[in-house]
Amino acid sequence: GTWRGAGRRRGPPQSPALGSRMAAEDESRAQNGTLVYALIGKRTDVLAEYMEPNTNIQVSTVTRVLLQRISDEDQRKTYAYDEKYLFHCIVEDGICFFVLSKAECSVTLVYKFLDDLKREFNRQYSKEEQQNAHAFQFNMEFARVLKERMHFFNTDSTADRDDKILGVQRKVDDTQRVMVENIDKLFERGELIDSLVDKTDHLEQTAFKFEKSANELKKAMWCKRVKSWLLFTFVLLIVLFFVAAFICGGLTFDKCKK
Repeated sequence: GTWRGAGRRRGPPQSPALGSRMAAEDESRAQNGTLVYALIGKRTDVLAEYMEPNTNIQVSTVTRVLLQRISDEDQRKTYAYDEKYLFHCIVEDGICFFVLSKAECSVTLVYKFLDDLKREFNRQYSKEEQQNAHAFQFNMEFARVLKERMHFFNTDSTADRDDKILGVQRKVDDTQRVMVENIDKLFERGELIDSLVDKTDHLEQTAFKFEKSANELKKAMWCKRVKSWLLFTFVLLIVLFFVAAFICGGLTFDKCKK
């Protein structure tokens, strides 16, 4: 559906020039937004992801490694990636909701964004669908939602302070309750994040091919089943032919012709 801010009053009609200027400002804020990458995953599988254009860090590689290292237990955590970026995640029922933000981003905004994603994801997909999902199963549908919500939270100046936007009346978790850790703590002693990224660099090159591979696997399995049925049918017909030939006195079917 269409996303709308709740409780907003309509002002006087805007001039075309003012509307164009506001649209340009929104686009500028989006390009310089503090939320740059979002991902929803399960254990080692990425279910959906979206990255803002001009994001030049190896974020998708790192998040795939993080998925393997983060516990399935319900939690909210923030990890310091470097001086410029922070990883934030909410884990609920084994489903991981990730966002990468610039270091200056409001923690309140980050966790409102993640709560918003979690709510919409749970609305669209049942728990059974989520737990049985394969890699990139929801990417075609939900990547669009990730893009729309990230654009909204990057451009709407009230997103980090107006709870009505999310349709709920509650206080956001105190930022002190969010445990901030260095991302290196997730890895084994002496295993630096840079070397880990180098070792898993091939994931960066193949990550976005997983969805295509999954669809190709489906087609291959379907073709294999069809071939199996055709082979079974062919063998059955051969067996029936020889049984009939035996009953009818040979391949000439002399007994059956009389």
